Amino acid sequence: MGVGTDDFMIRRKNRTSILSYEQRVEIVKAIRYVDEVVPENDLDKIAAYYKYGFDVMIAGEDHRMESVYIDAERELKKMGVAVVYIERKKQCSSTYIRNRIIEMYSKL
Repeated sequence: MGVGTDDFMIRRKNRTSILSYEQRVEIVKAIRYVDEVVPENDLDKIAAYYKYGFDVMIAGEDHRMESVYIDAERELKKMGVAVVYIERKKQCSSTYIRNRIIEMYSKL
């Protein structure tokens, strides 16, 4: 499973993540279905496939309509890779968590 590095997340979202790369890696490693966790430094899913040889690509459903994911999904499916989009739950999103933290600290 690829986990975005801190530098990549800053480039991608124009802000730092609440959890560090190392913390996000530990969370993902705890998922019993994950064989390996690797750093994600860009959105090139095809290059990642050739480097790591994964059989499933998982992404949040909010990425489904991004051209980079549409193109990658089409090519990966040709190579026998399953593509799964995970439904985002409001209470589990990083934006929700970030806003709750801001709200909590603003009341102090």
